[in-house]
Amino acid sequence: MIFNKKDCISDIVTAGMPTVAVRFPKSEIARVIIKESGTLLVAPSANLSGKPSTTSAQHCYNDLNGKIPCILDGGSSSIGLESTIIDMSVNPPILLRPGAVSIEEICNVIPNLIYKKELLSIENSDIPKAPGMKYRHYAPDIPVTLVEGEYIKTSKWISENTNENDVVICFQEFLNNFNNHKHVYSLGSFRILNIAAQNIFNLLRECDKLVNINHIYIQAPKNEGLGNSIINRLEKASSRNIIHI
Repeated sequence: MIFNKKDCISDIVTAGMPTVAVRFPKSEIARVIIKESGTLLVAPSANLSGKPSTTSAQHCYNDLNGKIPCILDGGSSSIGLESTIIDMSVNPPILLRPGAVSIEEICNVIPNLIYKKELLSIENSDIPKAPGMKYRHYAPDIPVTLVEGEYIKTSKWISENTNENDVVICFQEFLNNFNNHKHVYSLGSFRILNIAAQNIFNLLRECDKLVNINHIYIQAPKNEGLGNSIINRLEKASSRNIIHI
């Protein structure tokens, strides 16, 4: 949650901005560290800006080896997506980044929450109030296209418009449509989107290990519930290169 900061909080902590973000981690290890420190802790995200988010200690090592003194391995992320971000410095509050907590769940606690898709991105010249608001973010080195629409139609389109130098990331129910494709990864079932949320950043990082790849095509989930948060990340990863079927 983002709040207006008090004078006791250094401008170094907030990069000169008048607001400060307060995070409550789910990780029990992180909470123990905070408790044992006896103070407030300030830390950046554990990944390079613009790259797919880290969901394991190995990802952190790949990004930050030589830049930080140590890595505390708390195991792989059970959620995958980064935290939900709500701007509480304005009234009514605004959802800046959807996460694993659904909009419906948040509205049960904050009924006047504002959520508008156009508020989730900013121009590159603007200063972001929260991570992930730039048009291109969470992106692998290989170009990404997000294919949205009914599952059967998007699967068919991707199958007919890709070749051996492309990567396909789709839901497991449609893997058989890509038997002739060399590089195919499963998001898991479209019926269990928490698995897709857990997998997506790891899959994007796996794609960056491949050679002679031209493009990544990703089958989008339905834009509801957790699917809304997944699409938010994939739209940024694709630089809004989206095909609607």
